[in-house]
Amino acid sequence: MQQRTVQGADTKSANKVQAMISVIVPAHNEETVIAHCLESLLDGAQPSELEIIVSCNGCTDDTAKIARGFGAPVRVVETDIASKIVALNAGDEAAGSELRFYIDADVVIGFDSIRQMVAALERGDGLVAYPELRMDFGNATTWLVWAYYKVWTQLPYNRTGVGTGVYALSPEGRTRFGAFPEVIADDAFVRALFQADERIRVKGAYSTVKPPANLRSLIKTKTRSRLGGYQLRDKFPDMRVLDAKSFREILGFLMKSPLLWLCMPVYVFVNWFTRLRARKQHKSVKPFHWERDESTRINRVD
Repeated sequence: MQQRTVQGADTKSANKVQAMISVIVPAHNEETVIAHCLESLLDGAQPSELEIIVSCNGCTDDTAKIARGFGAPVRVVETDIASKIVALNAGDEAAGSELRFYIDADVVIGFDSIRQMVAALERGDGLVAYPELRMDFGNATTWLVWAYYKVWTQLPYNRTGVGTGVYALSPEGRTRFGAFPEVIADDAFVRALFQADERIRVKGAYSTVKPPANLRSLIKTKTRSRLGGYQLRDKFPDMRVLDAKSFREILGFLMKSPLLWLCMPVYVFVNWFTRLRARKQHKSVKPFHWERDESTRINRVD
């Protein structure tokens, strides 16, 4: 069974959404991107519609100062512990609404898209919602990175809300678990808690993500993603971390586009190399070092 795609509400019906929305933004040293993220969220929002909780964790820069400068409805909570999971749980504790959005600080999503996702959840279309993904390649992305994502974004599995940096839970959906567990991949953990027909991708709602600027940064990002999957399997052996994917289906899909054939060697190499790298880290007795992609956080202050 495939995750469903639902049509977003039209502007008129989306504007009728009455529920207060709690948006939680975990942030660790995000001074170059946090303003852009918050400006997009606030554009067109009424004061009574949402609260944004920027959950600063282990910040040594001006992330908290910049976020506080926005005033209401933005609030800042802080912890000295540099942990996304600690930040998510702190944000949850401070949230006043049972309707929750979790948004990475380096992601841009407009409030119109938030409204459409809320409307879909309130209609009962699903329990967890994702927007469609837009990749902002800009001028700095290398051809190798572009080629990888040209394939990755077209795979059937990744056209259903994966990798958007945003997910939303209805009040019922949020009761599916308590506190976030100590895992690398919080989004994969949440996704695995819901059946395919409980997850929806809202057509017409978009989040914009910058890809890594170079191959080295891409490898770090994808290694972390694979390691997160291995960790989830260790912690929750009975959890179905990923939907089953048919290799024949994927191959058939890729064969329809000659351009994707040219990009496939890059995609295959990155998958093979990051798999080896993640397995090595997974077997290591040393604590995992969080390999954040800093290339997406350069020159983002407008």
